[in-house]
Amino acid sequence: MWIFWRISKLLFVLFLISCTGSTPGESGFGLIEGKVLWVYDGDTALIRVRGREERVRLIGLNCPELEEPWGKDAYSYTRRILGRRRVYLERDIEERDSYGRLLSYVWLDIPKGRSEAEIRGKMLNAMLIVSGYARKLDVPPNLRYSDLFSKLQMEAMKAGRGVWMPNGKERYYVGNKRSRKFHIPSCQYGQMISPRNRVIFKSREEAIKSGYVPCRFCNP
Repeated sequence: MWIFWRISKLLFVLFLISCTGSTPGESGFGLIEGKVLWVYDGDTALIRVRGREERVRLIGLNCPELEEPWGKDAYSYTRRILGRRRVYLERDIEERDSYGRLLSYVWLDIPKGRSEAEIRGKMLNAMLIVSGYARKLDVPPNLRYSDLFSKLQMEAMKAGRGVWMPNGKERYYVGNKRSRKFHIPSCQYGQMISPRNRVIFKSREEAIKSGYVPCRFCNP
């Protein structure tokens, strides 16, 4: 009798998978349900996924570090939006980054599709970019929403929101302790510097006096 019950349960699970194309815990087009436990900063949170606690890094963007201008604003925004709510994670090509963090687009509700309206209203990644709390960051091959994120960032720039608020010149520069180069905050290479190698300079002169050389890409 026990064996019959186990076989029946297995057949039922296989039937569900064949009907929905999703494994248990997934919904819609492969979204994985999770529970937010903690928010570290604007683009990283601790989420319980399938019984495991995972550090989740949002894909396609980069929020300022907490010690940088707008860093605490981005953190407060993400913490206010997420709280300890249930969310739905969408993966791209790569599952994890070099730090072992789970890479994801974080949906606040299950979307009806991938229309621009759904993404604007329900995806945290998009909400951070269009609100000016994050800069778009392309890290191939995870580029599913790259074109739309470019559009949202342009909207935030034109409106002068958040990090794009008009202030004349850059208020600070970002240095890389390993390469000994410094960048403007919006430089894609500056945004890829790991936190342990990141150093902040209040002026170009301070960076040069500290032995750093300008990035040839952004030419700070």
